[in-house]
Amino acid sequence: ALTGEYSVEDVRGEDGHLYRRLIFMNNSQLVQSESRLRSAATASSAHKKKHKKKSKLSVSEAPALTGVKDRIVDRGFLCCTHHEIMVAGLAMLGMDAINNK
Repeated sequence: ALTGEYSVEDVRGEDGHLYRRLIFMNNSQLVQSESRLRSAATASSAHKKKHKKKSKLSVSEAPALTGVKDRIVDRGFLCCTHHEIMVAGLAMLGMDAINNK
């Protein structure tokens, strides 16, 4: 393998949310990538509550570290500021620039 051994870990962040991290063992102090997880039940109920006002959970209301199998990646959350900047740059290009590549 080109990357060597790796580890995928589910950890509770300082903000109380659950995160999945990819760590290559040849540099175990560096988190290669990180995604916030959310409850699969929350995702399915989101379709039912499209028009209701959303609110963030406080740390005390954050889901417990149980039942990792019922968790999915929160695709609406970016862990890093530089990812937000990249997405903003793509949005500024517009669909025409992306389709004409």
